Amino acid sequence: MYITRRLWVLGFTIVLFMAFLIGVFGLPYGLSIYFQSKGGNAVNVLETLIRLTDEPIACIEQPIDDEQKRVLLDSAISDLSHSIQLNPNLSNSYLLLGRAYCISGHYEEAIKAYQSYINLRPDNPLGHLELGFAYAAECENGTWKFRKSKPCNTSNLRQTIMDEWHTAGVELDSIYNEGNLAFSSRQYKQAARWYQLTSLFDDIPDREKFQWSVAEIMLEHDLTQIPDPQVLPVNNLDNYLEINGSTLQWMLDNLSGISIGNSIWGDPDVGYLTFSGEAIAAINVRQASTYRFTIRTQNSPPPPIRLQLEIDFRPVANFELSRGDGSWEELSTDIPLNAGLHLLGINFLNDEIINGIDRNAIIEWVKITKHNPL
Repeated sequence: MYITRRLWVLGFTIVLFMAFLIGVFGLPYGLSIYFQSKGGNAVNVLETLIRLTDEPIACIEQPIDDEQKRVLLDSAISDLSHSIQLNPNLSNSYLLLGRAYCISGHYEEAIKAYQSYINLRPDNPLGHLELGFAYAAECENGTWKFRKSKPCNTSNLRQTIMDEWHTAGVELDSIYNEGNLAFSSRQYKQAARWYQLTSLFDDIPDREKFQWSVAEIMLEHDLTQIPDPQVLPVNNLDNYLEINGSTLQWMLDNLSGISIGNSIWGDPDVGYLTFSGEAIAAINVRQASTYRFTIRTQNSPPPPIRLQLEIDFRPVANFELSRGDGSWEELSTDIPLNAGLHLLGINFLNDEIINGIDRNAIIEWVKITKHNPL
């Protein structure tokens, strides 16, 4: 009986000791996982609300300014900080915390979090990728802590960012391509953001500047946000505007931004739509009104030639030229326009070779006249 009792006491003591060890070591770990999960779920919800891309790169987004979302964001930062305090080796908490700080616009804190993640997970490319974007966001938003001695446009910072992206297997061309892919699928907000980021490190090509300008107009931004008006000239529309056909610019993949005027085809003062596709011009409407759009175009053979007039890539009128005798014809329609920047587009719908003759649409001019104010 005495031995049994001693064994029971010993067993109970061991159980208590094990419980103590679990409490000392297991509880903090469990709590750190709990806070990581709670904070991470909040970050994921916020990223879904603001995300421009399919990739989890929080620092390419604009910081949250909605008060209700800020409350959720502050809670996420607090939870993730608690997770790290309880377990400083929980690497994913640093990654999530970096994203939370990016969403809040605190890029210096985001950089510290990403650096801590990389220290724990040096071989994970995601940390290097997101750290590069955090550096870029800090530079772009004027918070670069060494900006007095190392401004953002120095080769040192550029190289730092490029090194992080290179470690992640990403080069600057990949960032350009993301912008081009987004633009081709008409995701203008996403395209503009990629182009804006790449412009921090390089003088981007005219094609991308043109597409970036188109994207800014489609986002209903004003004239001050056009990256380069020389690449996409803006025509001011008061009471009357005439746009020469040769100044219209292609919206076709590798031809984006190139004028459709071409002296090889004949008259250099007219525009030649030699492929099915759209050519555009940017107009700055001074006053909301109904405007008459008149297109002077040629009945070139072989007929018919089908054209679609578009405003901001929305079809507003369709025209068909059926004579095929080389005569000129003026086609008109009335369109209500709000004040601000718009894109005028002429879409050639049916390029084709018929009996060895290549069908082309030829545009001499587009005239726009104001009618009644809205």
